[in-house]
Amino acid sequence: MSHILKLTQGKDEAGVAQAKKEIDSLYNVVKAAPETFNAVATANSEDRGSARQGGMLPWFGAGEMVAEFDSVAFSLSDGEISEPVKTAYGYHIIRRYDSQEVPSLEKMKPQAIAKITNPQDPRFKLVRDRQTAAFAKNHKGSLNSKTVGLLKADVERQGLDSLLFANWTAAPSADMPLASVDGKTKKVSDFMSSISYLRVPASATAVEMLEDNLDAYYNGLLVDAEELSLEQSEPDYRNLLKEYIDGSLLYEVSVRKVWDKAAKDTDGLRSFFERNRDNYKWTEPHAKGFLVQASNDSVAGLIRERAAQLAPDTLVQTLRKEFKGNIAVDKVLVSKGTNAMVDNIVFGAPQVQPSNAKYQVYFMVNPRVLMEPEEVEDVKGLVTSDYQNEFQAAWENELRSKYPVIVNEKVLKQVKKSGK
Repeated sequence: MSHILKLTQGKDEAGVAQAKKEIDSLYNVVKAAPETFNAVATANSEDRGSARQGGMLPWFGAGEMVAEFDSVAFSLSDGEISEPVKTAYGYHIIRRYDSQEVPSLEKMKPQAIAKITNPQDPRFKLVRDRQTAAFAKNHKGSLNSKTVGLLKADVERQGLDSLLFANWTAAPSADMPLASVDGKTKKVSDFMSSISYLRVPASATAVEMLEDNLDAYYNGLLVDAEELSLEQSEPDYRNLLKEYIDGSLLYEVSVRKVWDKAAKDTDGLRSFFERNRDNYKWTEPHAKGFLVQASNDSVAGLIRERAAQLAPDTLVQTLRKEFKGNIAVDKVLVSKGTNAMVDNIVFGAPQVQPSNAKYQVYFMVNPRVLMEPEEVEDVKGLVTSDYQNEFQAAWENELRSKYPVIVNEKVLKQVKKSGK
């Protein structure tokens, strides 16, 4: 749908007459040449938002536009142009391009639920009140009419102010019963503390706000009670909850018995690697050392001298600190063909231009070619995974020994047969 608008809102009689004259003139143009509608809308429509799109409006449904516009728009056929239509905003010429069928209930359901569960939607209160009534019946819920009556009277008289909250959150008023759910009583001070930030002068609005917040508070108590009862009343929920709890326990035990135990056992990892070196051979040569990129040749020379004085464990951190802004340095272990600079230095590949223009000089400290890992750190991820598998197998054997499993072969055959 698209339209051309001439505004009349806020104009005097002469202005309205001028708008009518202009819209009639535009109508004669687009009626004689419908293909010009978009261009005419862009040049003349006073709805500047849609005018930029040739007068095109977003998709809309019945009741979303003002009544006069709505009735004409839905009476048109595809491609038809209306005569000028008067609304509270002004005069419109409407053109219908296309229409959509009403979506299926299944397709509209998520959108409808989102709307009616939005607290700003007027239907939200109806849904909440119906839920409250149902849950109150299930959990013997009730509001204390005496307490509610006294509270409303105070709000009507003095509004929601600091004095009111001070009175209702201090004895003796604070101890008055407000709600009962499943035999448990909530005092009025619990509710008043939850809304103590509100400030509304004495008025019908203050009472209405109190009632709305009280309804929400009471509903919340009932929803909590319903959630607590689901484990007993809903087998699917009970099974899902049990599965979640069991899964969490299994995860925690696995962390303690397998994952963390293997990852933190540095001596054990090193020993495991030494015992299983043959499992970690490489098919391609690897280059290992420290790849350094420097800002210029002079700095590179200084870095080489300093690096010769440092232990491998502190080399990267020390060089970064002392040559800050003039160096990029990393410990590397890469296979041939992985890093162009390393390939040039170690494997004789052509020289390359560094990607970072700030560092034009590159070299390696203590470079060497390895055909197999030197130490566990060279293949720590693989070793850790295999070491964890060893812990896992040991734990499973322990469990099998402690908790023997007996399979009912007859039932197993029936399950396999029914699954075919």
